[in-house]
Amino acid sequence: MRTRKFTITYFILLLLLLASCKKTKPAPEYRVVKAKDGYVTIAIDSLEDRVSLFTYKYKGQNINFMIIRFSPERIETYLDADYLCYKDKLGFKAEADRLICVHHGFSFDLNHPESWRGNHVPIPLNSIRDDGFIKIKEELLKKAYRFFR
Repeated sequence: MRTRKFTITYFILLLLLLASCKKTKPAPEYRVVKAKDGYVTIAIDSLEDRVSLFTYKYKGQNINFMIIRFSPERIETYLDADYLCYKDKLGFKAEADRLICVHHGFSFDLNHPESWRGNHVPIPLNSIRDDGFIKIKEELLKKAYRFFR
């Protein structure tokens, strides 16, 4: 009888645990871009004033990244993820001169990126500036898949 009570209790706890497990939502979708000749190429004059968000699709997932215009001369690319919150696939949002981690609300001053520290900063993504375009190797975006699956 005790064994049966234990088994029933164990089974109920297992069901409760399974019911509480949440499925991961897909990352949001932004302006979808595709690769050509091994690069995703985006015209600089098509970028927003500060933060532009993009989606590259790979293996059924949205690989999100952003291009941040710190100044006309300084334009950098980042994944729309940080090392701590990437599993939640919430990324960042831009408000005025701040970049904000959607999950925890940590914010970073877009006027002073040199002061960004910690595990909540966006993950850098190497890119090339070439004759009015930002070019990102498709291979790098495919490697970023692990942050968005």
